[in-house]
Amino acid sequence: MVISSISVEDRNIKLNQASFGVPNIFDIESVSLVIGNNGAGKTYFLNRILDKFTPKAKDDRFSCEIYLDSGRRMNFQDMRGKWGAVYYSPIPYGGRLHSSKNLIDASPNWSRPLSIFDLKAHDDILREFNISPKVYASKALDIRKICRVIVDVLVIQPFPEVKIEVLMEASKRLIKFLVDSNKSKRGRETSAQMEWEKTEKKLIDEAAAAIYHILMDVISDDLESFCFFAVLEHYIGRGKKVAEIVDAMVREVLDRKYPQIKYEPLEVVSKVFDEIHRAISFISRHRFEIKMGSRSTMEAELDPFEKSPLTEWGVEHLFEAGFQNMSSGQLAILAQLSLISDAVKTFSDRKIKRVLLLVDEGDAFLHLEWQRKYIGHLNRMLARLKEEHDMISIQLILATHSPLLATDVPKEFVFRMEAKDNDGAPSAFAAPLHELLNQSFGAKTIGEFASEKINEVVRNYSEGKNSDKDDFIVSSIDNPIIKAEVLRRTRGEGYRG
Repeated sequence: MVISSISVEDRNIKLNQASFGVPNIFDIESVSLVIGNNGAGKTYFLNRILDKFTPKAKDDRFSCEIYLDSGRRMNFQDMRGKWGAVYYSPIPYGGRLHSSKNLIDASPNWSRPLSIFDLKAHDDILREFNISPKVYASKALDIRKICRVIVDVLVIQPFPEVKIEVLMEASKRLIKFLVDSNKSKRGRETSAQMEWEKTEKKLIDEAAAAIYHILMDVISDDLESFCFFAVLEHYIGRGKKVAEIVDAMVREVLDRKYPQIKYEPLEVVSKVFDEIHRAISFISRHRFEIKMGSRSTMEAELDPFEKSPLTEWGVEHLFEAGFQNMSSGQLAILAQLSLISDAVKTFSDRKIKRVLLLVDEGDAFLHLEWQRKYIGHLNRMLARLKEEHDMISIQLILATHSPLLATDVPKEFVFRMEAKDNDGAPSAFAAPLHELLNQSFGAKTIGEFASEKINEVVRNYSEGKNSDKDDFIVSSIDNPIIKAEVLRRTRGEGYRG
């Protein structure tokens, strides 16, 4: 069971037509193309199809009709139990869809690093696109914020019974302020209260900075310091037993240089410092860079073909791994490999084995040569995913402005938004680009500026007003057919204006 065609209002796009005697030439069940000018409604067309894979399709049965190769329409029960739709668009300013059981918006969030995935499976595609992935484990820490928590937990909350002497010394101005505040009247005027809060914040920051320098002096090594604060931040973020863990971690470190009377390490310390040592071991085995300060950062370069390195070391909760320092085109290819792969796997895990993939301008950011290879590689990638995840069918609909993509798709499966009566595209598979531009995409084969200048040259010659600039324009024409015609006209052979 595959989708043979989809109707949206009065428009119809063909997918798998094998039941009508049209062979499928792709390695997946179908590849279809939607083309059209800006504003023609390509994205609207895709969104109406996607609506069919949401709960509201149960009530709206007629704005989009999906026909199966059996000849009948897909109903809500068919979709709910058997089909999933994946939407992907690399365009950063597009709105995101609400994902559901049968719909996944796999579009990238470009504000976040692209997550790594199994690159070995797509090594041939990466080589074809000449992509050498650069993968890093990274982390950024707000040290000031972490140290404020230390001040709150070990100075402010136990005040006036601050138990760690070295922290009392680091926070003496804050402690004096707290003592004086207790002696003053509680009912302050609003302006006085604001001034009090401003002074408290300043003194907390001062104490936090002093404690940071004490801890850095005790640990001394930047790698260990970074890992200490990374683990500490993790437990602060969890919100469970924060006071107990912060107290235990800080005491354990300070005890190296400032032995404390009656300090006995808690059971939690062993687990926490195991995590710190794992983080140190993980980072130290890679080429890394650490910068300590109020905002501390770490980057460690990973082997791009090493599978799940963070998980193997048990540090996936501390660091992020992602692609960095790559061009927009390289990231565009990697994003599609990664996010579409994840979406297909997700449906497989949900026991949904039939997928309709809708890609909106997936060729955006790609060089012309990469656009030329795009459909071939996408076809092979999806065929591989189908086999890997034991999918029954994967069908693809692409919306594009690129005539290069149309040269890889038979015209029966190219839907032109401007076409009347579902005429489709007059030219597509293996057609010359100039023919595609004129017939299927409704575009000229040279730029408007060049066209205007050439017409101006012909007029100038016909009126005897030609100049050196006109001669230069003629000599600059690189299309031999156009150049020959311009020369014929400029010599007065049948100029028609």
